[in-house]
Amino acid sequence: MAKRVKAAIIWRSSDGSSSGHNLALNKDHFVFIEIRVDSVFHIWFKANGEEKEGVIYVRETGEGAETAERAMVSTTERDDRLFDFREIALLKQGTMELSWWSATTTISYIYVFEPETVLANGIRIVYISPETERNPGTEKFHLHPPLGWNNDPAGFSRTPDGVYHLFYQHYPHKQQWHGMHWAHAASTDLVRWKHQPILMKPEKSNWKGGIYTGSAIAAKDGGLRIYYTDHNDDRHPMEYQRSIVTKDFYRPMGPPRDAIARRPSEIAAVITEDFRDPNVFVGPDGALFMTTSSRFINGTGGVVLLFRQNETAANGGPEGWEFKGILHKDNRWHNAVCECSGLIPLGDPRSMHTLWAFVYSMSNSVDEDGRQFLNPVIVGNFNGRKFTPLFEQMLDFATGSYAYQGFRDSISGESLLVGWLGNWADYNGVQNFPTALTLPRVLKLAPSRNFLLTPPHPSVVQLREKELDMADFRTFKITQLPKNGAVEIFFEIYYWRLRIYGSIVLEMQQTDKGEEGKISLVASKDGLEMILGWKNGTQHRYIERKARPTSLQIFIDVGSVEVFSDQGEWSCTARIPDEGRVDNIRLIGRSEVLNSQSAKMWAIKSVTQTDETTQ
Repeated sequence: MAKRVKAAIIWRSSDGSSSGHNLALNKDHFVFIEIRVDSVFHIWFKANGEEKEGVIYVRETGEGAETAERAMVSTTERDDRLFDFREIALLKQGTMELSWWSATTTISYIYVFEPETVLANGIRIVYISPETERNPGTEKFHLHPPLGWNNDPAGFSRTPDGVYHLFYQHYPHKQQWHGMHWAHAASTDLVRWKHQPILMKPEKSNWKGGIYTGSAIAAKDGGLRIYYTDHNDDRHPMEYQRSIVTKDFYRPMGPPRDAIARRPSEIAAVITEDFRDPNVFVGPDGALFMTTSSRFINGTGGVVLLFRQNETAANGGPEGWEFKGILHKDNRWHNAVCECSGLIPLGDPRSMHTLWAFVYSMSNSVDEDGRQFLNPVIVGNFNGRKFTPLFEQMLDFATGSYAYQGFRDSISGESLLVGWLGNWADYNGVQNFPTALTLPRVLKLAPSRNFLLTPPHPSVVQLREKELDMADFRTFKITQLPKNGAVEIFFEIYYWRLRIYGSIVLEMQQTDKGEEGKISLVASKDGLEMILGWKNGTQHRYIERKARPTSLQIFIDVGSVEVFSDQGEWSCTARIPDEGRVDNIRLIGRSEVLNSQSAKMWAIKSVTQTDETTQ
């Protein structure tokens, strides 16, 4: 049995007295924060070593500081990955000093916020442990957590006040996967995000799994009703669907309730205990539907299950889900689970004429070109019982992203999509693996109605800071990027001339301490290709043979590249290891292929909230 040690938060008064704990006053870490009467602290901490108490002292400073003292004591298992959490409201105003001794106490994360204004202003970060802090200087325009690990987006939605909510899988205490939390960011424009308080945290008994991805819809009495998967490796069933409601968007209203506690009895004998990723949406008849992901027990591929909510049985709650059958099967490319499945209407969901985009991610898949963990999108008809495919394409032909999620925005009339800018094939479970989320995309049918466009949302133009000189680029010379490594590039090519003059290549060069890495984007008569050559000597080639590119829009950020060809008819992404930067770019090929007057580049400003916080 694991040893248990004590951890405590001691509220020290200004005269040095304590509330019954005889603790040494050794301190080697001090932080100060201005707070208001309504300020709330969230603190993650733990004790170091065996049979020691971990202490964080909170003290008022300045003249007239009142004497106040109290102590809270908790226990935590002796596991480096486990931290105690406390939410504290001081009901005081002024400067507070937080201090601790690193020999006995580890503080992972502290932030403060005001509940009435947190959606607009976000949290204020007080402290981040060096062990979990993102690399200095990695300011980005892609949404990413201020610390720790992130993966799948969740609960992507918009409330009637116009605020977008984007939750995501998060472990705050290392840049490695562990017990899943739900982190939260809010925005009014999809590009400037404010970090919010972490909404949900796993119980200590459930740190081998935690709170897996899910979805969010408008709650009956305001706020959001959130559906998610509760996962525990040591439990049977391993996974089931639960739900909470939040009205203030920083805490659940009451304990979670079961939505679907077990796999459907009709198929429980033929599917595994993989039963996750509830995606709830309004269907053609106005009722709520849910898709979940699973796989067949005999290893014959992944499966997506369909449920419909009986409103009478639900009575306004999260229950009442009736199994309607298997919506989709996929056994291609050694697919295991059809993860993160969802149906997104491309028009009014209540219209029988609306086409739907069916997205999912293929865990453990490897196709004939070596692409792993693929992300198909299938467009077709959905009548509330059956999905009839019309055509299929890939959301990312270079598989640098995964786990896409979307919804129909009833305010703007747009179908929106976002994904994880990472791929499980690149994660070894040992090294730090900092990632981000993709730029939000819009899903829309091409005029021909035989393929889907997935361009970045129009709001990304707000990221542009200034237009940069492209003289060297237009003459196929090396062009240096701004110091922050963040740009948007656009240019057009004469595709028909590729058959005459050969390919045109955009090289994106990464240099660091004499080592080099390179990302190449190749347009040729054979299609569109992304070649990744990393500093460790590995190289990967990915090609979309159907592509006939005439324009390329490229977003280069710290740690990532996103490419959209022909308004998102074809797209690809690459995660740059270790949050690397692209230092310079150049074109290689014949000038006859480039429409030189179309070539433009903009410097992009960082809009991540970590730039605005003080640690």
